[in-house]
Amino acid sequence: NGDLAGFKKTFDLVESRVTQGIYQLTARPRDRGLRSKVKWVFLDIDPKTNLLRAMEIQLDDKSRIRTIFSDSKINSKLPASRFTTDLSGYKVQ
Repeated sequence: NGDLAGFKKTFDLVESRVTQGIYQLTARPRDRGLRSKVKWVFLDIDPKTNLLRAMEIQLDDKSRIRTIFSDSKINSKLPASRFTTDLSGYKVQ
């Protein structure tokens, strides 16, 4: 579920703050199985556009993976060719 209710069902919101004009949310997975691998999820949201600017996850070994989003476009039209893969030279079973 991609709405706020779905988020609340999946995560506990632990902290929210504004830093340099960006909303920063810290969330913890509710599911024990997921929480055993992913300890924390950090989200940076631009309040002017309501777009996700960055997402970072902290894994159980304390390593972090950060993804930064730029030039985001909502519901943009994509050509069907974008989803076609050239399988020349591969044997597909």
